[in-house]
Amino acid sequence: MPENLPGFGYLHDNLSQQGIGSYSHIFTPSLLNVATVAVSRLSMDHTTQSANTNDITGSLGIKGVGSGGPEAWGAPYFNVQGYSPIGDSYAATPMHAWDTLIEGRDTLSWLVGRHCLKFGGVYQRFIWPMWGFFQNRGYYQFTNGFTTDIGANDGTGSALASFLLGLPAVRQRQAGVPQMNLRQWYADGYAQDTFHLARNTTIDYGLRYEYMSALVDISYTNSNLTFASDGTPSVFIGGQNGMPKGLMYPSKADCAPRLGISQSVPSRGLVLHAAYGMFFTPVDMNTWCNQRHNVPHVFPETNQSDNFTPSIKTFNFAPAVLGVAVVSFTGMQTRPAPQYIQQWSAGLEQSLGRNTVMEIG
Repeated sequence: MPENLPGFGYLHDNLSQQGIGSYSHIFTPSLLNVATVAVSRLSMDHTTQSANTNDITGSLGIKGVGSGGPEAWGAPYFNVQGYSPIGDSYAATPMHAWDTLIEGRDTLSWLVGRHCLKFGGVYQRFIWPMWGFFQNRGYYQFTNGFTTDIGANDGTGSALASFLLGLPAVRQRQAGVPQMNLRQWYADGYAQDTFHLARNTTIDYGLRYEYMSALVDISYTNSNLTFASDGTPSVFIGGQNGMPKGLMYPSKADCAPRLGISQSVPSRGLVLHAAYGMFFTPVDMNTWCNQRHNVPHVFPETNQSDNFTPSIKTFNFAPAVLGVAVVSFTGMQTRPAPQYIQQWSAGLEQSLGRNTVMEIG
Protein backbone atom coordinates (compact mmCIF):
# COMPACT_ATOMS: atom_id res chain seq x y z
CA MET A 1 0.00 0.00 0.00
CA PRO A 2 1.86 3.17 -1.10
CA GLU A 3 1.60 6.12 1.30
CA ASN A 4 2.62 9.34 -0.43
CA LEU A 5 6.44 9.55 -0.24
CA PRO A 6 8.58 6.47 -0.98
CA GLY A 7 9.59 4.42 2.04
CA PHE A 8 6.34 4.93 3.97
CA GLY A 9 4.23 2.19 2.43
CA TYR A 10 2.57 -0.47 4.53
CA LEU A 11 1.96 -4.16 3.87
CA HIS A 12 -1.27 -6.14 4.25
CA ASP A 13 -0.95 -9.93 4.42
CA ASN A 14 -4.41 -11.43 4.96
CA LEU A 15 -5.38 -15.10 4.88
CA SER A 16 -8.94 -16.44 4.98
CA GLN A 17 -9.73 -20.12 5.54
CA GLN A 18 -13.02 -21.98 5.85
CA GLY A 19 -14.02 -25.58 6.42
CA ILE A 20 -17.40 -27.29 6.74
CA GLY A 21 -18.76 -30.78 7.32
CA SER A 22 -22.39 -31.89 7.24
CA TYR A 23 -24.26 -35.11 8.08
CA SER A 24 -27.84 -35.78 6.97
CA HIS A 25 -29.91 -38.63 8.39
CA ILE A 26 -33.34 -39.77 7.19
CA PHE A 27 -35.20 -41.30 10.14
CA THR A 28 -38.42 -41.83 8.18
CA PRO A 29 -39.74 -40.52 4.84
CA SER A 30 -41.21 -37.59 6.79
CA LEU A 31 -38.39 -36.93 9.28
CA LEU A 32 -34.97 -35.55 8.28
CA ASN A 33 -32.11 -34.26 10.44
CA VAL A 34 -29.10 -32.28 9.19
CA ALA A 35 -26.11 -31.61 11.48
CA THR A 36 -23.32 -29.25 10.43
CA VAL A 37 -19.97 -28.20 11.87
CA ALA A 38 -18.08 -25.25 10.38
CA VAL A 39 -14.87 -23.36 11.10
CA SER A 40 -13.90 -19.96 9.70
CA ARG A 41 -10.56 -18.24 10.29
CA LEU A 42 -9.21 -14.84 9.23
CA SER A 43 -5.56 -13.95 9.83
CA MET A 44 -4.56 -10.32 9.27
CA ASP A 45 -0.98 -9.05 9.42
CA HIS A 46 -0.41 -5.32 8.73
CA THR A 47 3.01 -3.73 9.04
CA THR A 48 5.08 -0.79 7.78
CA GLN A 49 8.12 -0.80 5.50
CA SER A 50 10.20 0.46 8.40
CA ALA A 51 9.25 -2.37 10.77
CA ASN A 52 12.32 -4.05 12.29
CA THR A 53 14.64 -1.98 10.04
CA ASN A 54 14.27 1.77 10.57
CA ASP A 55 13.47 3.42 13.91
CA ILE A 56 12.68 6.87 12.50
CA THR A 57 11.10 8.30 15.66
CA GLY A 58 14.18 7.22 17.62
CA SER A 59 16.47 8.80 15.04
CA LEU A 60 14.53 12.07 15.26
CA GLY A 61 14.91 12.00 19.04
CA ILE A 62 11.21 12.55 19.74
CA LYS A 63 10.45 11.63 23.35
CA GLY A 64 7.29 9.93 24.60
CA VAL A 65 6.39 8.15 21.34
CA GLY A 66 7.49 4.98 19.57
CA SER A 67 6.01 2.33 21.90
CA GLY A 68 5.70 -1.20 20.58
CA GLY A 69 9.27 -2.19 19.89
CA PRO A 70 10.96 -2.93 16.53
CA GLU A 71 7.77 -4.28 14.91
CA ALA A 72 6.19 -0.83 15.35
CA TRP A 73 9.13 1.19 14.05
CA GLY A 74 8.42 3.96 11.58
CA ALA A 75 7.89 7.71 11.29
CA PRO A 76 5.42 10.04 12.98
CA TYR A 77 2.45 11.15 10.92
CA PHE A 78 2.64 14.84 9.95
CA ASN A 79 -0.60 16.29 8.60
CA VAL A 80 0.23 19.64 6.99
CA GLN A 81 -2.85 21.61 5.96
CA GLY A 82 -3.01 21.97 2.16
CA TYR A 83 -0.35 19.30 1.51
CA SER A 84 -0.27 15.53 1.37
CA PRO A 85 0.51 13.95 4.77
CA ILE A 86 4.04 12.79 5.51
CA GLY A 87 4.97 9.67 7.48
CA ASP A 88 3.74 6.18 8.26
CA SER A 89 0.05 5.40 8.49
CA TYR A 90 -1.18 5.78 12.07
CA ALA A 91 -4.40 3.75 11.69
CA ALA A 92 -3.94 0.23 13.13
CA THR A 93 -0.44 -0.22 11.76
CA PRO A 94 1.14 -2.50 12.73
CA MET A 95 -1.68 -4.89 13.57
CA HIS A 96 -1.96 -8.65 13.98
CA ALA A 97 -5.31 -10.41 14.42
CA TRP A 98 -6.46 -14.02 14.28
CA ASP A 99 -10.26 -14.31 14.17
CA THR A 100 -11.70 -17.82 14.53
CA LEU A 101 -15.38 -18.79 14.52
CA ILE A 102 -16.46 -22.35 15.34
CA GLU A 103 -20.08 -23.24 14.66
CA GLY A 104 -22.32 -26.22 15.34
CA ARG A 105 -25.79 -26.29 13.75
CA ASP A 106 -28.66 -28.79 13.73
CA THR A 107 -31.97 -28.71 11.82
CA LEU A 108 -34.87 -31.17 12.12
CA SER A 109 -37.57 -31.19 9.42
CA TRP A 110 -40.82 -33.05 10.07
CA LEU A 111 -43.81 -33.47 7.76
CA VAL A 112 -47.05 -34.08 9.69
CA GLY A 113 -50.25 -33.95 7.68
CA ARG A 114 -50.65 -30.41 6.34
CA HIS A 115 -47.79 -29.14 8.53
CA CYS A 116 -44.14 -28.80 7.54
CA LEU A 117 -42.37 -28.29 10.88
CA LYS A 118 -38.78 -27.17 11.36
CA PHE A 119 -36.76 -26.98 14.56
CA GLY A 120 -33.16 -25.89 14.82
CA GLY A 121 -30.38 -24.50 16.90
CA VAL A 122 -26.97 -22.92 16.42
CA TYR A 123 -24.01 -22.55 18.75
CA GLN A 124 -21.07 -20.35 17.80
CA ARG A 125 -17.78 -19.79 19.61
CA PHE A 126 -15.75 -16.72 18.70
CA ILE A 127 -11.99 -16.48 19.43
CA TRP A 128 -10.25 -13.18 18.75
CA PRO A 129 -6.67 -12.43 19.86
CA MET A 130 -5.30 -9.17 18.46
CA TRP A 131 -2.77 -6.45 19.01
CA GLY A 132 -2.50 -3.24 17.06
CA PHE A 133 -1.28 0.33 17.33
CA PHE A 134 -2.91 3.69 16.76
CA GLN A 135 -0.82 6.87 16.81
CA ASN A 136 1.95 5.14 18.76
CA ARG A 137 4.57 6.98 16.67
CA GLY A 138 2.84 10.34 17.18
CA TYR A 139 0.40 12.39 15.14
CA TYR A 140 1.00 16.09 14.47
CA GLN A 141 -1.30 18.52 12.68
CA PHE A 142 -0.09 21.86 11.30
CA THR A 143 -2.18 24.84 10.22
CA ASN A 144 -1.43 28.34 8.93
CA GLY A 145 -2.63 30.12 12.08
CA PHE A 146 0.76 30.66 13.76
CA THR A 147 2.33 32.26 10.68
CA THR A 148 -0.41 34.73 9.71
CA ASP A 149 0.49 38.44 9.44
CA ILE A 150 -1.70 39.70 12.28
CA GLY A 151 -2.59 36.53 14.24
CA ALA A 152 -6.07 36.34 12.77
CA ASN A 153 -7.91 34.56 9.99
CA ASP A 154 -6.77 37.02 7.31
CA GLY A 155 -5.89 34.51 4.57
CA THR A 156 -2.13 34.74 5.13
CA GLY A 157 0.22 32.26 6.76
CA SER A 158 1.45 28.84 5.72
CA ALA A 159 0.93 25.46 7.34
CA LEU A 160 4.25 24.38 5.80
CA ALA A 161 5.96 27.30 7.56
CA SER A 162 4.40 26.19 10.86
CA PHE A 163 5.76 22.70 10.15
CA LEU A 164 9.27 24.02 9.49
CA LEU A 165 9.09 26.01 12.74
CA GLY A 166 8.05 22.85 14.63
CA LEU A 167 4.76 24.37 15.87
CA PRO A 168 1.92 21.82 15.66
CA ALA A 169 -1.62 22.96 16.35
CA VAL A 170 -2.53 19.44 17.54
CA ARG A 171 -0.40 16.55 18.69
CA GLN A 172 -1.59 13.08 19.73
CA ARG A 173 0.01 9.89 20.92
CA GLN A 174 -0.83 6.55 22.45
CA ALA A 175 1.69 5.02 24.78
CA GLY A 176 1.33 1.34 25.55
CA VAL A 177 0.31 -1.71 23.56
CA PRO A 178 -3.40 -2.06 22.67
CA GLN A 179 -3.88 -5.81 22.78
CA MET A 180 -6.68 -8.18 23.62
CA ASN A 181 -7.63 -11.84 23.74
CA LEU A 182 -11.39 -11.93 23.36
CA ARG A 183 -13.93 -14.72 23.65
CA GLN A 184 -17.66 -14.72 22.91
CA TRP A 185 -20.42 -17.23 22.27
CA TYR A 186 -23.82 -17.13 20.55
CA ALA A 187 -26.79 -19.48 20.95
CA ASP A 188 -29.83 -19.37 18.66
CA GLY A 189 -32.91 -21.58 18.52
CA TYR A 190 -36.06 -21.54 16.41
CA ALA A 191 -39.28 -23.35 15.63
CA GLN A 192 -41.44 -22.74 12.58
CA ASP A 193 -44.36 -24.25 10.73
CA THR A 194 -45.56 -24.02 7.16
CA PHE A 195 -49.27 -24.87 7.45
CA HIS A 196 -51.39 -25.60 4.38
CA LEU A 197 -54.59 -24.26 5.85
CA ALA A 198 -56.55 -24.89 2.69
CA ARG A 199 -55.84 -25.90 -0.89
CA ASN A 200 -55.20 -22.28 -1.83
CA THR A 201 -53.98 -20.90 1.52
CA THR A 202 -50.60 -21.35 3.22
CA ILE A 203 -49.54 -19.78 6.51
CA ASP A 204 -45.96 -19.57 7.80
CA TYR A 205 -45.31 -18.75 11.44
CA GLY A 206 -42.40 -19.19 13.77
CA LEU A 207 -40.33 -17.83 16.60
CA ARG A 208 -36.56 -17.40 16.91
CA TYR A 209 -34.58 -16.76 20.10
CA GLU A 210 -31.05 -15.39 20.02
CA TYR A 211 -28.49 -14.83 22.75
CA MET A 212 -25.11 -13.19 22.31
CA SER A 213 -22.75 -13.07 25.27
CA ALA A 214 -20.63 -10.02 25.92
CA LEU A 215 -17.08 -10.00 24.58
CA VAL A 216 -14.78 -11.04 27.44
CA ASP A 217 -11.02 -10.62 27.52
CA ILE A 218 -9.44 -13.69 29.13
CA SER A 219 -5.95 -12.15 29.39
CA TYR A 220 -6.26 -8.41 30.02
CA THR A 221 -8.43 -6.08 32.07
CA ASN A 222 -10.58 -3.44 30.40
CA SER A 223 -12.29 -0.27 31.55
CA ASN A 224 -15.55 1.50 30.83
CA LEU A 225 -17.72 4.36 32.09
CA THR A 226 -20.93 4.57 34.06
CA PHE A 227 -22.84 7.76 34.80
CA ALA A 228 -24.56 8.82 37.99
CA SER A 229 -28.05 10.32 37.93
CA ASP A 230 -26.53 13.81 37.80
CA GLY A 231 -24.38 12.88 34.79
CA THR A 232 -21.10 12.47 36.70
CA PRO A 233 -18.93 9.82 34.97
CA SER A 234 -17.23 7.04 36.88
CA VAL A 235 -14.63 4.60 35.57
CA PHE A 236 -14.82 0.89 36.37
CA ILE A 237 -12.64 -2.13 35.62
CA GLY A 238 -14.46 -5.03 33.99
CA GLY A 239 -15.13 -7.89 36.41
CA GLN A 240 -14.42 -5.87 39.57
CA ASN A 241 -16.82 -4.58 42.23
CA GLY A 242 -19.75 -6.40 40.71
CA MET A 243 -19.38 -4.85 37.26
CA PRO A 244 -19.59 -7.08 34.16
CA LYS A 245 -16.30 -8.50 32.96
CA GLY A 246 -17.42 -7.92 29.38
CA LEU A 247 -18.08 -4.21 30.21
CA MET A 248 -21.76 -4.58 29.29
CA TYR A 249 -24.78 -6.73 30.12
CA PRO A 250 -26.01 -8.83 27.17
CA SER A 251 -29.67 -8.78 26.22
CA LYS A 252 -31.72 -11.84 27.25
CA ALA A 253 -34.96 -10.92 25.51
CA ASP A 254 -34.13 -11.22 21.80
CA CYS A 255 -37.22 -13.05 20.58
CA ALA A 256 -37.87 -12.64 16.86
CA PRO A 257 -41.29 -13.63 15.45
CA ARG A 258 -42.00 -14.55 11.84
CA LEU A 259 -45.37 -14.55 10.09
CA GLY A 260 -46.36 -15.00 6.45
CA ILE A 261 -49.43 -15.85 4.37
CA SER A 262 -49.96 -16.81 0.76
CA GLN A 263 -53.40 -16.90 -0.87
CA SER A 264 -54.10 -17.95 -4.42
CA VAL A 265 -57.26 -17.34 -6.43
CA PRO A 266 -56.94 -19.74 -9.39
CA SER A 267 -60.14 -18.61 -11.08
CA ARG A 268 -58.68 -15.11 -11.45
CA GLY A 269 -55.02 -16.10 -11.94
CA LEU A 270 -54.14 -14.19 -8.78
CA VAL A 271 -51.73 -14.85 -5.87
CA LEU A 272 -51.41 -12.63 -2.78
CA HIS A 273 -48.41 -12.62 -0.39
CA ALA A 274 -47.81 -10.85 2.92
CA ALA A 275 -45.11 -11.31 5.57
CA TYR A 276 -43.58 -9.80 8.70
CA GLY A 277 -40.35 -10.56 10.54
CA MET A 278 -38.07 -9.19 13.22
CA PHE A 279 -34.31 -9.62 12.83
CA PHE A 280 -31.73 -8.88 15.52
CA THR A 281 -28.31 -7.62 14.49
CA PRO A 282 -25.08 -8.40 16.36
CA VAL A 283 -23.22 -5.83 18.42
CA ASP A 284 -20.55 -3.97 16.44
CA MET A 285 -17.31 -5.49 17.69
CA ASN A 286 -15.31 -2.42 16.68
CA THR A 287 -17.23 -0.51 19.36
CA TRP A 288 -15.85 -2.89 21.96
CA CYS A 289 -12.33 -2.70 20.47
CA ASN A 290 -12.27 1.03 21.17
CA GLN A 291 -12.12 0.16 24.89
CA ARG A 292 -8.61 -1.21 24.36
CA HIS A 293 -7.41 2.38 23.83
CA ASN A 294 -8.30 3.32 27.42
CA VAL A 295 -6.16 3.46 30.52
CA PRO A 296 -4.65 1.57 32.34
CA HIS A 297 -2.95 -0.38 29.51
CA VAL A 298 -2.90 2.44 26.99
CA PHE A 299 -2.25 6.13 27.67
CA PRO A 300 -3.96 8.19 24.94
CA GLU A 301 -3.14 11.89 24.99
CA THR A 302 -4.21 14.87 22.89
CA ASN A 303 -2.75 18.40 23.15
CA GLN A 304 -4.26 21.30 21.24
CA SER A 305 -3.15 24.92 20.88
CA ASP A 306 -5.13 28.07 20.37
CA ASN A 307 -5.53 28.72 16.63
CA PHE A 308 -3.18 31.70 16.58
CA THR A 309 -1.13 31.49 19.79
CA PRO A 310 1.14 28.42 19.89
CA SER A 311 1.29 26.60 23.20
CA ILE A 312 2.83 23.37 21.83
CA LYS A 313 6.45 24.23 21.07
CA THR A 314 7.99 20.77 20.89
CA PHE A 315 7.30 17.36 19.37
CA ASN A 316 8.19 15.72 22.67
CA PHE A 317 5.64 14.33 25.12
CA ALA A 318 6.06 14.05 28.87
CA PRO A 319 6.50 10.55 30.33
CA ALA A 320 3.28 8.51 30.25
CA VAL A 321 2.38 8.23 33.93
CA LEU A 322 -1.01 8.23 35.57
CA GLY A 323 -1.71 11.16 37.80
CA VAL A 324 -3.48 14.46 37.41
CA ALA A 325 -3.68 14.41 33.61
CA VAL A 326 -6.22 14.74 30.84
CA VAL A 327 -6.53 11.58 28.72
CA SER A 328 -8.90 10.48 26.00
CA PHE A 329 -11.43 7.87 27.14
CA THR A 330 -13.91 5.75 25.23
CA GLY A 331 -17.12 4.57 26.85
CA MET A 332 -20.09 2.46 25.80
CA GLN A 333 -23.45 1.71 27.36
CA THR A 334 -23.45 -1.04 29.97
CA ARG A 335 -27.08 -1.94 29.14
CA PRO A 336 -27.47 -1.17 25.43
CA ALA A 337 -30.85 -1.60 23.82
CA PRO A 338 -31.02 -4.55 21.40
CA GLN A 339 -30.45 -3.64 17.77
CA TYR A 340 -33.11 -5.01 15.45
CA ILE A 341 -34.80 -4.56 12.11
CA GLN A 342 -38.54 -4.98 11.49
CA GLN A 343 -39.52 -5.88 7.97
CA TRP A 344 -42.93 -6.00 6.32
CA SER A 345 -43.65 -7.05 2.77
CA ALA A 346 -46.69 -7.53 0.58
CA GLY A 347 -47.07 -8.59 -3.03
CA LEU A 348 -49.61 -9.39 -5.70
CA GLU A 349 -49.04 -11.62 -8.73
CA GLN A 350 -51.51 -11.50 -11.61
CA SER A 351 -51.46 -13.81 -14.59
CA LEU A 352 -51.86 -11.96 -17.90
CA GLY A 353 -52.38 -14.71 -20.40
CA ARG A 354 -50.41 -17.93 -20.75
CA ASN A 355 -46.89 -16.45 -20.90
CA THR A 356 -46.98 -13.28 -18.79
CA VAL A 357 -47.21 -12.56 -15.06
CA MET A 358 -47.34 -9.09 -13.55
CA GLU A 359 -46.09 -8.61 -9.99
CA ILE A 360 -46.65 -5.58 -7.73
CA GLY A 361 -44.98 -5.44 -4.32
